[in-house]
Amino acid sequence: MPHSRISRHFRDQAARLLAGDLHRIEVEYTFPLPIHFPNDLTVAINLDDGCSILAQRRAELIARGIVALIPTVTAVELPRSGKFRVWIDWKEVTAVGEEIPGSSAIYYCRSAATGLQTEMIEYTHLSPPGEPPQQERLARSA
Repeated sequence: MPHSRISRHFRDQAARLLAGDLHRIEVEYTFPLPIHFPNDLTVAINLDDGCSILAQRRAELIARGIVALIPTVTAVELPRSGKFRVWIDWKEVTAVGEEIPGSSAIYYCRSAATGLQTEMIEYTHLSPPGEPPQQERLARSA
């Protein structure tokens, strides 16, 4: 899959997240979806869990005044059996146009008939507020 197509996929996905348009989640992710944080693991068991996690992330970003997310694809692994990893550093854009460093993550992906699908996410760095507090988790933990 070309680098430009991968970048466009994540850029479009981020725009849909901030717009609250989560209808493509079922084709962009596989479930269960493990999400590794620096000190924790959450698993979105199904589509409802995935939507809840994304809605929570959207609310956090909006509360901080973030109006756009810019992905920088720093590396793409050579595919093996249609699967590959994508390293992304995110920039967050505020309402006044300030770009600030965001999260960094490794996306474990595969090529599918519907496009790129993410099978697992591993955050190597989180932007504030960081990991979700234990009592506020919306997905079941593994």
